[in-house]
Order: sequence, then C-alpha cells, then structure tokens
Amino acid sequence: MSQLTPTEKAQFQQAKSNEIQNWLNTGTISRILRSQVPHDQILRCRWILTWKPVDAGPEDNHPESKPKMKAKARLVILGYLDPKLEELPRDFPTLGRNAKMLSLQLIASKGWILRSFDIRAAFLQGKPQEGRTLAVEPVPELIEALQLATNEVCKLEKGAYGLIDAPYLWYMAISEELRNLGFSQSPFDPCQFILRHETTGALEGVIGLHVDDGICGGSQYFEKKLAILEKKYPFGSKKMKQFTSTGIEMDQLPSGTIT
Repeated sequence: MSQLTPTEKAQFQQAKSNEIQNWLNTGTISRILRSQVPHDQILRCRWILTWKPVDAGPEDNHPESKPKMKAKARLVILGYLDPKLEELPRDFPTLGRNAKMLSLQLIASKGWILRSFDIRAAFLQGKPQEGRTLAVEPVPELIEALQLATNEVCKLEKGAYGLIDAPYLWYMAISEELRNLGFSQSPFDPCQFILRHETTGALEGVIGLHVDDGICGGSQYFEKKLAILEKKYPFGSKKMKQFTSTGIEMDQLPSGTIT
C-alpha cells in the first residue's frame, strides 16, 4: 500500500467499500454482543487486495481506452482457525472435462449460442450456517459500516470467503435454485444441469458450473430461466461466443462450431 499513488489508494478504498456493501446486501453478517459467542468461534479476517485484469470483449468498440487493470478487494476469513475445521463438509464438485465437452457438443449440435457468466459474490450467497454461532472480528471498515460498539462483533449468518465449508454451502444453494427452475442434474456429473420443457419434455438448454463460473447455451425458453437465475444471483459478467473459461479460450464460429 505504501508504494501506491493517491489515485490507486482511492481505487482500493472504493473496492473495499464495494466488498463491504456486498456483505451487507447479501445478509452475510449481523451485529452480536461479543459475550454471546464462544471466544474460539470469533474468527479473524483480513483484506486481500489485488489488481484484476479487465478483459476487452468483442463487444467493446474502443478497447484501447478501457483500463487494463482494476482494483479488487476481498475480505477473507482465516478459516483455518475454525474450531470445527475437521468436522465440516468440504466436498465441492467442479465441472469435469467429459461433461464440459458434452455440453459444448450439445450447444454446437443444437445451434445454440455459447454463453458464459460468473456470479458476483457467490460465496456470500450460500446456504446459511446451521447448528452453531460463528462470528468475525470486524475490520475497521465493518465497524464503521455497522456502527459497532466495542463490545460487539459480526455474527456470520451464512458462508463467506475463507471458511472451509463456504464452497459447499454455495454449491448447495446454486444447485437447489437450478432444480427449482426446472433443471435436472446429470447422473454423470453433479455440475452439469439439463433443462427440458416442462410440458413437451424437449431439450431446451444446458449449464455447466465451475464454482461461480458457468458455461451454457439454450433456446429462448432456456434464456428466460437464465434471466430468473441472474435476478436471484446477479452475474458479474456475461459473454457470448468468444471468451476464456477456466483458462481455456473458447470461440464459436458463425457455423455454430466451437473451437
């Protein structure tokens, strides 16, 4: 931080404010008296500050004028301090290679548009914590935002970055929402979800999930379902036909072929 210019410091301060707002908007924390939480269940947290590359997509008319990097701030809990570290579920599937290739082949064969998305602040929108009270020693920005007294800390209402079970809680939330929207889980891969029309049973679309990133394609019926999903879990970015997903460059040609 000492090596940053005043302008760069202001960018990170704004990034911190945005992250705090995410925590508040998603209902991740609430205030609680320090005396109401066992001492070993009040975990510390810290800021992780990075410069995030900004992709210039094919829809950008003037990519040369767009900043190459942007300030990103993430508040991360020191999850290794959790007293139940070895007892919590931590199994979290990601989209396998075979399921990904099958999804891409299906999209190409059906002539659907290849799409990608990532979900903003995904781990803050997971299933609520159950069966115990967990709290966070607040950083100054949280103290200011919640106007906390000296005898108060932040109670965790759901998963957050750094918790050992945060990926599991997020996966449970997103998979439940997709099933509610009419998607069915593939028997071959728990991160591949197939959509069929509720009356005709016709195949309408497919989604493959890798944590908070998704690749997908489908009909207009599918796109309506995707819009409902985005309303529940706002997307950070949406791209079509040409993008990089999990480190792999994908390009859909005018013929529908995907390379």
